Amino acid sequence: MRLLDHALDGESAEVKARVLNVLIRYQIDVENEFILLFIAMGQLLAITEDAPTEWQNLFKSFAGELELWSQNFLRTIHEINHQAKSIEQLTITLNNSNSIFKELLTILLQLSETYKRSQQDMNSLSDKLDTLKTSLTSRLEKIECSNVALNVQLQTWFESNQQNNALSWSVSLALMLGLVLGLGGSFLLWRDTKSPSAIAPVVLPMPFSHQSV
Repeated sequence: MRLLDHALDGESAEVKARVLNVLIRYQIDVENEFILLFIAMGQLLAITEDAPTEWQNLFKSFAGELELWSQNFLRTIHEINHQAKSIEQLTITLNNSNSIFKELLTILLQLSETYKRSQQDMNSLSDKLDTLKTSLTSRLEKIECSNVALNVQLQTWFESNQQNNALSWSVSLALMLGLVLGLGGSFLLWRDTKSPSAIAPVVLPMPFSHQSV
């Protein structure tokens, strides 16, 4: 009873009577350790019986707030669902982007390897070109030296050939002149031998002609 008196301290006799009536109606022991909970329930029933209209308005207000809260909650759930779909779509897009990024990374790695090989090939080609340039330069110098020597030989041969040509021409001219003169003399001699008046007796010297005189 001490707990009951302490809990109902300051309440009106009517409220105390109603609470006791609730305890008796539900056969609740006043020494029960949950007596305070039962007392609160009794007070709640007493208040409900005293002011049903206020409670109805309160419940209506609570129902309106609950309805508003439910609508807000449903709207929030809808937004969360929409955001979840957006997140799912974003996840798919990110996965696709990740796949594309991996493919691009693979292509870049392949291009890097190709560039390295091309660079090595270019370096090798550059070395070969340098070697070829050196070889061609050496051969060109040899060819130039050979050309100089050949030019000297050709110049010497040309000068010698000119001298030989002049000598050959002089000899040929002399031979031709001699041949012409020989032919002319032979012709004249032949013509003279064919003419009768041209035949003169040959006078042979007599031996010891000075003694007969």
